[in-house]
Amino acid sequence: MLGFRPASGKNWAPARMGERGWQEIKGRLPELEEPLKFIGVSLAWIGADLVGHQLIPTIAAERTPPTYYRNKLLFAPVFLLAGRLVSDLIGGSPVVRSLTLGTTANALMQVGYLMSYPADFNISVFLLHEAIVVPLSYFLIGKPGRIIFFKEGPG
Repeated sequence: MLGFRPASGKNWAPARMGERGWQEIKGRLPELEEPLKFIGVSLAWIGADLVGHQLIPTIAAERTPPTYYRNKLLFAPVFLLAGRLVSDLIGGSPVVRSLTLGTTANALMQVGYLMSYPADFNISVFLLHEAIVVPLSYFLIGKPGRIIFFKEGPG
């Protein structure tokens, strides 16, 4: 007989998803809220960027590199997270924080294309990304406050 046999001798059966399982999933959903926001904003940024590249002639789809959207899919959440850290350090009103977050993420995304594309392409893409990501970053700014690295409290 192949398979797992518990030492106790009781009949073993795989766990089934009952009411307790659904309660645990519902209890863990708040933990996924922040990562899902970053993924959602990244996907919205990519989708709006795809439309923008179709509409603006100086950054037409033929001029974008073949790996452009794949790289954006990989690096956009990381750059948005870096922007979130910078905006948390700077603080300020929600408008200032979303402007800081969006501009930081946009600048980090644009660094890879500065030397390989002409200035008109880079300026147009930077302005397009600013128009897209700054309003979207408002969803990521969260509550203003301190950055807490260690849990405070009794020992």
